[in-house]
Amino acid sequence: MNIFNRLLVIVITLAVLGAATLLILLTANLVMPEQLTTWSWLLARIQAIDAFAARHQVTTILVSLTVLLLGMTLLYYELRLASRPQLVLRQDDLGRMTVSLAGVGELANHAAKQVTGVLEASTRVKAKAKGLRILSRVSVDRSARLADISKQLQERIRTTLEEHLGYPVTNVSVMAQLSPLNRRSPARRLR
Repeated sequence: MNIFNRLLVIVITLAVLGAATLLILLTANLVMPEQLTTWSWLLARIQAIDAFAARHQVTTILVSLTVLLLGMTLLYYELRLASRPQLVLRQDDLGRMTVSLAGVGELANHAAKQVTGVLEASTRVKAKAKGLRILSRVSVDRSARLADISKQLQERIRTTLEEHLGYPVTNVSVMAQLSPLNRRSPARRLR
């Protein structure tokens, strides 16, 4: 979700939370409609809502509390920082050394682009107990031999990652295509 969409969801959620809170306060008679506004048009609307809420107090409060709980949950998930999957390279008395799997993917992309004939690369990385599983999608030059490039890519990616990270690579899958890459994630999921 892009930043504009997230901000829009946050603003709408805050407005709904405010409305639910106000409805609870009106229903419990902790706030009177006359205290909220002097604008006659808005006051008439708030009084109509207050009259309805007074007739259905228990239902209004339960629904409002449910909306508050759901709104706060949504707000929490929108505001929390997404944790990125990480690979622990070393952990000892001095501390812990980690690298994000996205960073490992970028390193694999860089290694793939070093192979002659590779135009673009997009890589997904999955950390398993025995080592890394790599799925790399590449766009290659039309004059390139796919069999040769695939073998070179597998070897280059494996050796680059193992040398830089000191972590074993158990599998490197390459999906080559002649057309430009669609920047979405690879169609096949890593298991």
